[in-house]
Amino acid sequence: MLCSTKLTQNVDLLSLLQWKAHPERISEALGRVLRLDGEELVKFLQDILDALFAMFHTEDGNSTAHSGLVFQVLVSIFSLLEDSKFEHFKPVMDAYISDHFAAALVYKGLLSSVQHCADWVTAAEKQEPIMKCFRSLEYIFKFIIQSRLLFAVATAGQYEDSFKRDLYCVFAALNKMLGIPYEMVLLSQIALLLSIAAVFEQLVAVLPVLEVAKLTCTMLDSVPREPPLQFTQAKLVAIKNLTASSLFRKDDESRNMLLVTICRHLRIHLARREELRSCTDILGEILSFLHKRGRDTNKVNNCIHHDVETLCLSVLDVLIQTILIVINANGPVLGCLVGCLIGLLQLLDEYHYARLWEELTHAGDRKPLKDFLLRVFLVLRDLVRQEVFPPDWLVIRMQANNVILRSLQELAQPLAFRFLHGSFDSQLWSTYFNLAVAYLTQPSLQLEQFSEVKREKIVEKYGDMRVLMGFQILSMWSHLGERKLEFIPGMVGPFLEVTLVPESELRKATLHIFFDMMECEQRARGSFKSVESELIDKLDILISENKGDDEYRQLFNTM
Repeated sequence: MLCSTKLTQNVDLLSLLQWKAHPERISEALGRVLRLDGEELVKFLQDILDALFAMFHTEDGNSTAHSGLVFQVLVSIFSLLEDSKFEHFKPVMDAYISDHFAAALVYKGLLSSVQHCADWVTAAEKQEPIMKCFRSLEYIFKFIIQSRLLFAVATAGQYEDSFKRDLYCVFAALNKMLGIPYEMVLLSQIALLLSIAAVFEQLVAVLPVLEVAKLTCTMLDSVPREPPLQFTQAKLVAIKNLTASSLFRKDDESRNMLLVTICRHLRIHLARREELRSCTDILGEILSFLHKRGRDTNKVNNCIHHDVETLCLSVLDVLIQTILIVINANGPVLGCLVGCLIGLLQLLDEYHYARLWEELTHAGDRKPLKDFLLRVFLVLRDLVRQEVFPPDWLVIRMQANNVILRSLQELAQPLAFRFLHGSFDSQLWSTYFNLAVAYLTQPSLQLEQFSEVKREKIVEKYGDMRVLMGFQILSMWSHLGERKLEFIPGMVGPFLEVTLVPESELRKATLHIFFDMMECEQRARGSFKSVESELIDKLDILISENKGDDEYRQLFNTM
């Protein structure tokens, strides 16, 4: 005796599989299949799909009287695969599509069915069937694309223009549907956004990658400016899925096109301070990819360089504004925002900063540049004072400080070249000096607190960042010339804090600032009483608080 598990005894399934014997009962058979339990359907997946696609169209590719109901059954089967119970059947479905599916004419009918769902979404009595259709778009489009590829092979690529027109009509309908402001279609819109990234990734098999990127950007821009919260969340999920797709990661031109659109949307939500966690997740994905690509290539990758420029000009300023507003709240999202800021600053080079200064002064107005510099100085000052990362995250803290140090070298350039001669801005300069002092005196950079082994490792990798910052302060101080008088006696106290750092090279260098202050005041006012008075007052406070070591006291006695 031979027993085959291929056969089913379920009468509802048999009526579907044997539909050719009773064509007058097709509608009844399809209706009964819709009521079947999923377990029965997935057991005989290949035979059921063969039967359904045979019913879906005539031999010359036209729709039948049952096409709509067949599509409904197909969608019902595809939606089963989203259930965790049947998730392991996805490879079975993929194998069927690549190895067994042979319906080369169904793509037109499937496209027409998806467009019908989009066009009639507001007229539908129930949204559930349309939601199921949009949730199942990944597999619907897998069949559409495979069908079109089979047809193209069989006909040497005939009707290519017709196929593209139909495809563009479908996406035009989907985009229009996304813009509908009615609450009743919200769940259908969300279902579309949550599944669409997988569709765009597949379309590169039948369309040039740049055309797919354009379709993607157009759909994202079809979302209303003030959507409900769930709609915004779904859009951000779609964007995150796109950043993980081959469309973003494998083609430089399409990535840059997508990046421009993605940055525009991120900018809106960062400015509104909404869904900040999702925004930072997306930014983190992008930055991680750019860092990895930058490390993997031995030579300068011009496309990655251009992507970093796009991020810098589109997102950096609003990211800094957002951090400046939320930094005092010190919530869990702050660490993510700061991580993104440090990651972005780490990618910037001299060219990117030059482009940023050019963008901020393109109309000859220096106010946007001043506002940007003030914000970034204040944010960095708060970061080094608050020490956002936990004390035991030593590697991250040191890396962040190294990035801030390199960034300050670039951020100081506009001060010397745009806010000194002829248009001096004491507020900017004062903010910069206070930031530099806060950076240099922060607890995490005081190497004396670490063990000798750890101290040696830090110095070997980064150098003593306090000394490097100290020489940057000296360099900027020397640029001031006669403007030094503006900071007397205001900066005496902050600079005195720098001399407290028990690093002899740094102390010897910064002590000269006080001689310079005295000399400057002597020339301008005939005496250096204000510097002397401020020094005495501050030193008295330091001595009373028992700050400074023996070497420190000896240096000041000598002075």
